Amino acid sequence: MTDFGRNGNFGHLHGGIAVDSTSVYWGGSWGFGTGWIRKLVKSSSTVSVLAENVGSGGTPNQPRDVNADGSSVYWIDVNGGPFNTTGVRQVPISGGNFTTLTTIGHYTAMAIDLTNVFISYFDNPFTPITCKLAKISKSGGNLVDLASIEGENVCTSGIVVDENNVYWVEAASGKVKKVPISGGTVTTLASGLNDPARIAVDQNYVYWTEAANGVAGAGAVKYVSKNGGQVVTLASGLNKPYGTATDGVYLFWTEQNADGTNGTIKTLALPP
Repeated sequence: MTDFGRNGNFGHLHGGIAVDSTSVYWGGSWGFGTGWIRKLVKSSSTVSVLAENVGSGGTPNQPRDVNADGSSVYWIDVNGGPFNTTGVRQVPISGGNFTTLTTIGHYTAMAIDLTNVFISYFDNPFTPITCKLAKISKSGGNLVDLASIEGENVCTSGIVVDENNVYWVEAASGKVKKVPISGGTVTTLASGLNDPARIAVDQNYVYWTEAANGVAGAGAVKYVSKNGGQVVTLASGLNKPYGTATDGVYLFWTEQNADGTNGTIKTLALPP
């Protein structure tokens, strides 16, 4: 297991994590009204800031669900303002000015493929609230709903997509599910999970973190076949593991320190 963040001062690592062939990207904050997107070069462990808000009223503002597509890094500002002003943001992987892709709805999770952004969102600001899974073109347009999240006033905290399906976790129901990217039948891949938080996929498996409601030492990283079946534990005894991603060789995840102050980024080799 490799720990890239053991010297700390990375703030609260609740922003999710993404990887490409050369770098790891993640987000976090020091509380409401602040946030940052950072980049770590895997070959040197050099960390740089792509976007940062230290409380000046801008963005990132408590960013979530960092994604990268080779040219840009994407994230959600979950506390960027009132109901209709949270948004999906984008910044070049080399840094620079960020742009806002959409501010429709109140987002809780996001994933991307070559052409689309997949999001979960609350459809109104009043209870009972229904959470939906939807997609929108990277060039903009209308949201297309794909599925509803199980339960009222709850939503998913993690989405991932491959060439055929969208996968997500449901902390309230303790399940991992999938639906075709064009919509259709929802399939449950795993159930009875302990506060599943974030999700990743490779060619064969679906991986997720279980935050265990923040109980120190009770968290885990697990996986299951894309077709469902037996759930396997990859790592256990963790302190609130959260964001996770894979580069096809290793699985990466963020983990809060036991004292709740700072956090670390860890990695393990993928199963054969």
